[in-house]
Amino acid sequence: MRNKASEIVSCVTKAILDHKLLPGTKLGEREIAEIFGLSRVVVRQALIELSDEGLVSLQHHRGAFVAKLSLGEALEIYEALTMLEQATAEKLAERGAMAGLGELRLMIERQAKAYADGNQMLADDIGRDFHSVLVRLGRNRIIEEFHTQLTRRAALMWSLYDSQPDTCAFVADHQKIVDLIEAGEVAAVKRHIQMHNNLVARSFDFEGSRKQELSVREALLPYKEKLLTG
Repeated sequence: MRNKASEIVSCVTKAILDHKLLPGTKLGEREIAEIFGLSRVVVRQALIELSDEGLVSLQHHRGAFVAKLSLGEALEIYEALTMLEQATAEKLAERGAMAGLGELRLMIERQAKAYADGNQMLADDIGRDFHSVLVRLGRNRIIEEFHTQLTRRAALMWSLYDSQPDTCAFVADHQKIVDLIEAGEVAAVKRHIQMHNNLVARSFDFEGSRKQELSVREALLPYKEKLLTG
């Protein structure tokens, strides 16, 4: 049952991260069971796992929904992300770990080019990946797993709320972070990461939200088919 449940978890997670299933969307057990050709017991197990990841909200007598985030929850998530990234940056700066900084600089160049080419979506994606790569360079699997889980929860905001990011400023922030790590400026890089993540968290428009346009079946079928052919 675990392997079958993990297939549902994988497909639903990807649909959420790709903004195909928006926060607040109802995930009916019967419908998902029909989509995957599995029992509702397996679907229920998958939904519990997604709830543990913070991607799904299980509501008594109402069922399962793609989780929503309030401004307060968003700020708490970014505060936690900041703490993990600060710890990693401090570790890298103190040990003079220069090997991985080249990868980060290449990402900054790609992000700047995407922004210059008018590809805002790609620039935003690269910007988010920058933080994941930064944490990976710290070579602490537990921190990396926590960071990945928090980043997935933050993706709920990217799906639901419009954002007006100043990508040019974000690119400059990323460049500054790498420069400060390279210079061994621990206190300064920690301050800069906090300032940057606060700016990102507050770039979302929590007054309005996008509406779910695809049915759950339309959202999940492509991922199920890819799973079967992959």
